Amino acid sequence: MVGAADYRLIVSKEADFSPIYDSVICDYNTYTPYTAGTISNYPSGNFYWQVEARNSSNTVIATSNAWSFSKANKVYLPILIKDSP
Repeated sequence: MVGAADYRLIVSKEADFSPIYDSVICDYNTYTPYTAGTISNYPSGNFYWQVEARNSSNTVIATSNAWSFSKANKVYLPILIKDSP
């Protein structure tokens, strides 16, 4: 975005982003995490995320649409049971 000095990705468990659960600031318009599997540290549940464009004074000048994702409880694989004779 024109005028953006950096971008802040914010994550919350609430749709109104209060409080913020996690955030990261990057100075380019694409985000690639440095450590893989960061989301695996999140507890199970629903989360919301959006991106804020900020100017050099750290003032938010634009906000993306909000998106959501869910992290499931443990994954259980089906068990095959053989019929007894």
